[in-house]
Amino acid sequence: MKFFKKIMLAMLTVAISSVSLAGTVTITGTGYVSTNIDTTSTPDGNSLHSYSNHGFWVQEGLPEGFPATLYGDCKGSNLTTAQWANIGDTFICTATDIDGDGFVNVGRANNPDYSDCHFETVAGWGKYANVTQKGKCHFAGNVTPNSIILKWTGEFTTPD
Repeated sequence: MKFFKKIMLAMLTVAISSVSLAGTVTITGTGYVSTNIDTTSTPDGNSLHSYSNHGFWVQEGLPEGFPATLYGDCKGSNLTTAQWANIGDTFICTATDIDGDGFVNVGRANNPDYSDCHFETVAGWGKYANVTQKGKCHFAGNVTPNSIILKWTGEFTTPD
């Protein structure tokens, strides 16, 4: 009986150690950012905007070992009508955590109300190497004219 218990314990140990820590979790995020916008009028009455924003991101639902707070740095361009309806927006963001690890996301929106805003990770380093993220994003409001709140939800997948 002792031999049987030892074999069962060994099999259980092997089974537990072979379980992958990989997986996908749902995350939510909020960015508190300061933004700068340069606007140029186009000959047809539209406006071309080049923007950057910098600030703190707080993400919830991350796996253990991934800090919830990051520093985010984004740059983008969008074209809007004279009434500020979106014609096209594209952006790239670099996020870095307290350990110096981070990732690069790209995203875009084409709908006039930005309702199709989405992002995905294209590169990462440190603990974010081979992590994939994708999700939906939206503007959540102004704190001041140059300080805004951005929100997102999505999937965060760690490698196998």
